[in-house]
Amino acid sequence: LTPSDVISPSPARTHQTRFVISPSGRPAALTGPLSLLRSGVLNFRELVRALLEIFVRPKFPPDNHETLYQFAARRFGRAVAENLMLPMATGIWGGGAESLLARHAFPVLPEMEIKHGSVVRGLLAKALTRKKQLPPSPSAQASQQWPKGLLSFPNGMQTLVEAFQENLNRWGKENQDCLEILQGQPVVSIESATNNRIRVNAAHEFDAVFWTAVPWKSQSLQWDIPEAAADWQRWFATPQHSLVVVNVAGRKSSRTQNGFGVLARRESTALLGVLFVHSIYPQHVPEGFYSYRVLIGGDRRPEAIGWSDEELRKYTLAELNRLELLDEHQEPADIQIVRWQNVVGIADCNHDERLKSLWRIQARYPGLYFAGIYKKGVGVADALQSAADAVQEWKMRETTLNQGKGA
Repeated sequence: LTPSDVISPSPARTHQTRFVISPSGRPAALTGPLSLLRSGVLNFRELVRALLEIFVRPKFPPDNHETLYQFAARRFGRAVAENLMLPMATGIWGGGAESLLARHAFPVLPEMEIKHGSVVRGLLAKALTRKKQLPPSPSAQASQQWPKGLLSFPNGMQTLVEAFQENLNRWGKENQDCLEILQGQPVVSIESATNNRIRVNAAHEFDAVFWTAVPWKSQSLQWDIPEAAADWQRWFATPQHSLVVVNVAGRKSSRTQNGFGVLARRESTALLGVLFVHSIYPQHVPEGFYSYRVLIGGDRRPEAIGWSDEELRKYTLAELNRLELLDEHQEPADIQIVRWQNVVGIADCNHDERLKSLWRIQARYPGLYFAGIYKKGVGVADALQSAADAVQEWKMRETTLNQGKGA
């Protein structure tokens, strides 16, 4: 798979509109400054404060421990941090705006402040650059840089598994007697072996091992080097959020809403946000049908991960009806529920030290590589880029080793 195989959200303007739950409890379209005023998301004074961001002096030197909430409050005012940035973080990470570091969560924002002195000036410069931008060169197109933001595949996320299976089968046919697939055997130990190899579960040796699971779910993993075990334990204190994803689908009605989705404010009981799948990825939904992907739990209601299917169903339908997204007289055709226990890690003020611990482990175990949503971000694009980076690390090491053998 390459970046050219993915699909980004529909570029149609009406399909890109974001909504946030207004003080009245109804979705308010974020189409511009005046929409914030009309919906009550910001009052006149708060809007003026936000528009004056271009005149706010940049912070030098930058505060590396500034949270996403603090950054937004400093640049745009507390109302923007509370009513826009906090809901945005809730929809992506299940909460944590007040502990997520800005440079990890949205690195482009502090980068704009550093480079242009203002986020608004940075956005204007980016827009001008985009207009003048030349088509990418073949070498740039060939590089493994995955698109940013939300993305999927034409046939859904199963494409990843199918591509992996296809490549594995092909490699197995070309390298018979070199492929062994172990199923249902959790990794319980990692040891260093001779010739810089990695021994897994005290029995299987490999030239390269790629670890993609979140570390805090493997707290019983044993290491033969005490310092590596101590570094691994640093990840166990990572703030974690559990999410429940409820997908509700049915025939469209007069209430079906187009757009990107709805962000939930702090006052929300358990709702984190709603994605309009039929609008974002129309190719994934049959013609004439809607599909809402509802996110529940996070730091709003951590115990929601333990709710029964019936409790989740009732809560989800009640919220969608409250937001006037469903026809209350028409039952959905399908409801699917998926639970993700402690899957989202928050990149807080200790995240840098956690990343350094992985580097130290890798230095002690040449051939061990880390990739996954716990390193740079929780999106599919972040995970794919993390995997591409890990493979690039492996290729560079292989090249270095081969050059050493030939010397």
